[in-house]
Amino acid sequence: RRVVYLNAASRTPMLRRVYDVGVAAVARKLLPWTIDDADDDAAAVRALFARLLCATGGDVALAPSCSYAVSVAARSLAAARRVASGSELLVLQDQMSSNVYPWQALAR
Repeated sequence: RRVVYLNAASRTPMLRRVYDVGVAAVARKLLPWTIDDADDDAAAVRALFARLLCATGGDVALAPSCSYAVSVAARSLAAARRVASGSELLVLQDQMSSNVYPWQALAR
């Protein structure tokens, strides 16, 4: 039995358009004091992603990292008292600790 494991998510060739947009975004940081439309960019990204979900831009939050977003979600549930102490929460097997510890803390 042959097994082929392909984990190329970070090494897959990107589209030329994606490359061009990435280069332009990095180039903007050469003169960061000229960036005045960051909020407009964020709103546009949120609106585009929301379209994929049949939602609105107001339904989408941007976070600097997944671990930050998971922590905010867990703390928000705790603040709203949506999870009782001692609850059992399911987390997928082999998750990074940043996606386990916030849920463990919430269930305490």
